[in-house]
Amino acid sequence: MSNTFLSKVVAERAALAVINRSYSGNRQLTGLSSPAIEQWRSKVALPAGHLLVQTLVRLGDVAQTLSNKSNESFMPLTAEVKVTLDQLMAQLTAQVKALHSEGS
Repeated sequence: MSNTFLSKVVAERAALAVINRSYSGNRQLTGLSSPAIEQWRSKVALPAGHLLVQTLVRLGDVAQTLSNKSNESFMPLTAEVKVTLDQLMAQLTAQVKALHSEGS
């Protein structure tokens, strides 16, 4: 990705897309802030310590870090942060798939 602010937006949209493909209507995740994640968790009846919730919180934390650098919007995304985002997105995708496999 070309810069940290753009990376934040793309990461948030990707995470929301993974979750919202599986949940419709008022059960969709609206953002990666702690209140948004908590509201979603409650609506879908997941326990507070669920691995999927933890992954969303970590993604939100990384996205917030990128947001804090929005005044440096043309700074490149570091390889370390990109790897972290990629790992978290892979975990999120696998966890959503596993959660829905359990319910089938």
